[in-house]
Amino acid sequence: MRISGGQDRGRNLKSPKHGGLRPTSDKVKEALFSILRDKVEGASFLELFAGTGAVGMEALSRGAGHTVFVDASPKAERLIRENLGILGYRERSSVVTKDCLLFLRKTAFKMGPFDIVFVDPPYHEEAGDKALGALGEPPDEENPDCLAPDAVVVYEHFKKHAAPDKVGRLVKKKDYTYGDTALSVYDKSPQPPFDKGGQRGDLKRADT
Repeated sequence: MRISGGQDRGRNLKSPKHGGLRPTSDKVKEALFSILRDKVEGASFLELFAGTGAVGMEALSRGAGHTVFVDASPKAERLIRENLGILGYRERSSVVTKDCLLFLRKTAFKMGPFDIVFVDPPYHEEAGDKALGALGEPPDEENPDCLAPDAVVVYEHFKKHAAPDKVGRLVKKKDYTYGDTALSVYDKSPQPPFDKGGQRGDLKRADT
């Protein structure tokens, strides 16, 4: 594995010595950051199902302000922390060893808001759709929004798995395909604010 762009372009990373981790290819990483373009500079970046953490580290190399890596595997955590140390990125990153859905429902709003979310679950599993569902849920007083107003969510998945066009407040803008891999890009539709009584503004108006 290596960093393919930004200030640390060309630097090698330690690769996983155990099975089960599928690093995003250099070709797909290049495509991803071409899609994101100037959104990366200074961004708060969240990598779900982080695995090797290569994409989040690529974001840091390309100017992201901070990256949060989330993965349930302690082996993935150790590899991510080791590579963050090699690159000198520890002060600009956080590593969370937790189930991604649990993180989204209990922790994400405390560490956000995030400008960019990259969702890269194991292929042939429903975990990615479930993560999109959690990100698409409207916030409430108990679970404030973990997404910035202009947040972008990118879902990497097997191309034969059709990503949904709309998931709650997330609306798909475009699909990009590279070999067997697809990237689906989502924007967040605006949500009315809560009033002091805890109701969303549009719901209150509908009742009056």
